[in-house]
Amino acid sequence: MPALRAIAVEMKIMLQVLAGLALLVSAPAHAIVGGGAPSAEGVGRSIVTIVGSRGNFCTGALIAPRLVLTAAHCVQPGATYKIVEYGADRQPQLQDVKTVAIHPGFNMQAMTAHRATADVALLQLEVVPKGKNPATLGVPQVPIGVGRPVHHSRHWRDDPR
Repeated sequence: MPALRAIAVEMKIMLQVLAGLALLVSAPAHAIVGGGAPSAEGVGRSIVTIVGSRGNFCTGALIAPRLVLTAAHCVQPGATYKIVEYGADRQPQLQDVKTVAIHPGFNMQAMTAHRATADVALLQLEVVPKGKNPATLGVPQVPIGVGRPVHHSRHWRDDPR
């Protein structure tokens, strides 16, 4: 009986998460993207939503066809996780996460005490998410060095170029 109760609680939480996601999708497109069509390219196509059996949710970045990079505090042991996908009907569908790998140097107590820790995890997905592309990682366009400012623009006064 305790196992059945645990499954019922987990299902109830997943249904609540799906209901919340359905409300988000029911907003008109112009309210989200200013009336334009979302780009088929760019970083937005690599971001996924992760939902957990404890009712939590986070985001992650698809870095390979079936590999998501996220924060370790988002995927703690003892819960199951799924990725949210949206079908052609814009309804949320949950896809299974096959494996969760938390960085061995992550320490939750350190994080909650605002101390540095390895807050990273990888999720291996069962299938490639539809409509998603892995993030393009590359070499930065500005020199990076110890003590040098990092800017997104060449117009900053500290940029020597």
